[in-house]
Amino acid sequence: MRVWDEKEHFIQKYYVKEAPLFLEMRETAKVKKCDHMMVAPSEARLLQSLVEVHDSKKIVEIGCLYGYSAIYMAQGISGEGKVWTLEKNTENAEYAQRFFDKSEVKNKIELVIGDAHKNLKNLEKYGPFDCVFIDADKAGYPEYLLWAEKNVRKGGLIIADNTFLGGSMWGAEQEGYSKTQISAMTKFHEAFSDPKRFKSVIYPSHDGISVGIKI
Repeated sequence: MRVWDEKEHFIQKYYVKEAPLFLEMRETAKVKKCDHMMVAPSEARLLQSLVEVHDSKKIVEIGCLYGYSAIYMAQGISGEGKVWTLEKNTENAEYAQRFFDKSEVKNKIELVIGDAHKNLKNLEKYGPFDCVFIDADKAGYPEYLLWAEKNVRKGGLIIADNTFLGGSMWGAEQEGYSKTQISAMTKFHEAFSDPKRFKSVIYPSHDGISVGIKI
């Protein structure tokens, strides 16, 4: 058992009590062999807490999968608000919509299906946004960051998952990450760590969650 698994179990014991819907989502993802693509319960709770503390009302999520993190963030919205969550894979989107329909925050979530780059352009008319969460194709992170910087308000929150790339960012050998993805993530870090543009940090979760405020 890896150390982070032990940490996750400890956190869940005291701080994250998953509702039956989330357990069902995880079990479905496990059967479909994509559970490794979902944020951990502790990370989802962190996202919810950031939304709550920041008082985000208008949120864009790039990369939905089955909607696990989207529901958590929607639960963090006080009063009226919305999460626009983008998913390219139609099968994933079908599962996500089913889970949204079962949730108590279904009226706060809008699923947008199709190519993220095209759909992000279409969403701009609803901006500026309070928060953008990036959790999609890793090679696209620099472009997604530029879109987020352009379309969140001053003081807006930008979050990105998997920014360690399994340790590839400091030279650890990890299968599944290409030179193109590593290069793209390096560009993301160079931009997101620029103190003239963002107040940012990386939360050292299982694979790194970068969190920043647009200056």
